[in-house]
Amino acid sequence: MDEKIVADLKKFGANSDLVKNTSNPIINKFEVWPQNIIVLKLFLRVSNQWRMAGMDGQPVSIDLGAVDIVARVMKIDFDLDILDDLQIMEQVVLSEIRNI
Repeated sequence: MDEKIVADLKKFGANSDLVKNTSNPIINKFEVWPQNIIVLKLFLRVSNQWRMAGMDGQPVSIDLGAVDIVARVMKIDFDLDILDDLQIMEQVVLSEIRNI
């Protein structure tokens, strides 16, 4: 793994297990089912579009206005199924962030 990424993870308080697992190339390989590829690509494109709240600026949700714009640019039909899948991914990420 890139040393800058490891340094950034440590700077933001990531525990040593997370840093160790992130730097293991075998753990980073995973299969994406074909029905999830579109929503994964969309999620990765908007992964920097979090709404922040509170004094410490904790992420609370993905900005759906930004998601709509990015989906249109990517020519993705941003329908209820995509929204449901995106919100599942959002909740998993938020859960992981809160556990760090």
